[in-house]
Amino acid sequence: MSPDPWSRRLRRILLDHLWGQWSALGVAGYGGADHRIIDPEALLLCSLEQARWDARLFDVILDWCGINGDLLAVPRLKALRGRHPVARQLAALAELCHASGGGNRWRPLLDPGKATSPPEPLFFTLEGVPLPQVGLPDPAFLRQGLRREAYLSRGQASPFQPWVPAALILSLRALMGSSARCEIVAWLCGGMEWTPSQLARQTGYSQKNIQDAMVDMARSGHVQVRQAGREKRYRLDEPSRRFLTAGKVLTPYPWMTVYPLVSQTLALLAKAEDMGLAGDSVHPKLHQAMDASLPALLEGGQRPEPFAWSQTEDFLALLSELLVGKEGAAAR
Repeated sequence: MSPDPWSRRLRRILLDHLWGQWSALGVAGYGGADHRIIDPEALLLCSLEQARWDARLFDVILDWCGINGDLLAVPRLKALRGRHPVARQLAALAELCHASGGGNRWRPLLDPGKATSPPEPLFFTLEGVPLPQVGLPDPAFLRQGLRREAYLSRGQASPFQPWVPAALILSLRALMGSSARCEIVAWLCGGMEWTPSQLARQTGYSQKNIQDAMVDMARSGHVQVRQAGREKRYRLDEPSRRFLTAGKVLTPYPWMTVYPLVSQTLALLAKAEDMGLAGDSVHPKLHQAMDASLPALLEGGQRPEPFAWSQTEDFLALLSELLVGKEGAAAR
């Protein structure tokens, strides 16, 4: 039996990781403890793209959004959606949430749709075979040119648990509303100093938004600031950090960069495999993708060794490590 194509192997790793992340946020599933703070918007956008290969995951995410969607930052979703080809899935999700009582907060993501004729299937098997539609199509997805059966809640999601360390951003939003301050505090909880420009790059908010918020937060006495040349560097005072993390080690993580890099790699590999090309044929493009992502990864505390992407197989091992952590990658 021939080994699985590289794209299928990487997609399995990614889907397992996504299940673990959503399980930590309240979805019935599987996953272990993770000290890395979850980025809800980056997670949702990646999932809307990749859960097309796992229909059950896709639908429990819809369940979760129906319960916890008020804690998602819709303006941030709108700002980040260009990093994944999910405009249609996101518009259908917004329509479902809006119709189920989510209010006008979802309106910026609504889209009347430009349905293709005929619509394309939403779901596929890992082998790339379209899943058949059973019963009537879902009108929200059909308006976006995507064919699937009518969505019915599986009842497999619950309110997020605020004591789960990785759910810190959602916990902060429940405490003080959805704003850039939640991401700022989450990144400061790692114990490092950050400049406004660095946090703007890591969170997707504008530098002015981040800087204005950090200046105000420094007035509280809980956020400390020092001048370093022309820059001001901010950090959370230790008592506040220990209170917010319950004394646990929490790590902010550049998911906003990692997820698009993995998704881009999957798209390149799948295209090459469809054309009957060897995976190594796309290695130059994979190298370009890593070069473009490297500054944000380094700034976010990840330091992939250059030799680790000298071959396509090594590159995939590196991506696996970025997703599941060094301990999880070693266990595979």
